Formats: sequence, structure tokens, C-alpha cells
Amino acid sequence: MEAERSMVEVGCHGVAATKSHGRVVRPSQLIASVMRTEGDRKVGGGIMRMCCHGVFTVLVALLACAALQAGDWTTIRPAVTTEAELLAAFGSPDEVVATFPWAEWSARWKKRPVAAGYVLSYQVQGSKSPLLVGPAGQADHVEVNVWQGKVGAVRWQYGGPTARAAAEVLRGDPQVRFDTADTLAHGGKPVTGGLLSVEIGPRDARVEVLLQLK
Repeated sequence: MEAERSMVEVGCHGVAATKSHGRVVRPSQLIASVMRTEGDRKVGGGIMRMCCHGVFTVLVALLACAALQAGDWTTIRPAVTTEAELLAAFGSPDEVVATFPWAEWSARWKKRPVAAGYVLSYQVQGSKSPLLVGPAGQADHVEVNVWQGKVGAVRWQYGGPTARAAAEVLRGDPQVRFDTADTLAHGGKPVTGGLLSVEIGPRDARVEVLLQLK
């Protein structure tokens, strides 16, 4: 029974020792044990902090990639952005339009020509591409001019209700300066990597915004 109880004994040098379950544990051993426990706790906390930081970094990277993949017209750089990059960000168009001289197209002595330039067409009726959301909001139609594998220009077209909403957005932009000629209003502003040109038709019934090189 005596060996089962815990008690404190004083040694010949006045140093206390703890007796527990028949085993004497000196203060130095207790302190070392506490220090090891505290050290393990700090190491574990450090590992947890490192893990949390790593998870946070990965999440930020994934969100950035998702934002890039989702597509935003402001990421387009005329003569810099490639067709492959455009399609990866904004998806496939509804139509591809290319123009050839009839003599070249109808020639029987060679294969039909491959176009160096063509137009990628996105229609609001059939496409859910984020490219339809342009500088003035949701557009009805977007045309992307591609030349030798790179984006040359992007044209957003608005009509009817979307035109009136687009005109309001553009007129509310302090960076867009308008010159009125007859019934048309022309304006523009510089953007990163290019220039936005704006044309607003009579009574705001038609709006066209063009992204091109400066």
C-alpha cells in the first residue's frame, strides 16, 4: 500500500523527490519530461502551421487558375494573345468565318487554301462564353479577328435593350471621351495592351465596342 501512494521525500542534500507507484522520480526528471512534452507540442504546432500555410497557398493558386480559366476580356492583348489562349479561356466559338478570293477558292489544280486570317464568332443565342460579357456588359454578338494565330481585334455588338444598357455604362465611364457627329457618338479610352473604340448609334439603339492595338 505504501508503494502505491505518491509522496515527497527529502534527500540528504535537501532535494525533494516524488515517489509514485513504488518508483522514485527526481525533480530533474520531471522537468525534463515537461520540457520534452512542451517541445513536442511546439513541434506539432509548427507542423500544423506549415500544413495550414501550404493548404492556403494551394487554394490561392487554384482560385487564380480558376479565374484565368474562366476568362475576362481585360486579359486579352491584341497581337499578343494567341488563338489557343483565347479558346482555353473563353471556349469554342459558334462559327468561324474566313474570306477567300473566288479564283483561289475554286482552283482545281491545288487544295483549297488555308486562311491566315479569319473571324471567330460568338452569339448570345447559342454560346455561354464569358467573352460575351464585354466592356459595356452582356453583348449580343462578339467577333474575334485572328491573324496568323494571334488575336488582332475583338468587337462587341449590342442592340435593342442591351444597346441602351451598354450606352449607359459607357457614358458613365469618366475615362471614355465622346465626340458627337450627327446622330452618332464616338469615343474611346486606352486599356492595358490596346485601345477601346466606342460607337453609339442614334437613340442608343446600337452600340459597338472595338478592342484593338493602339
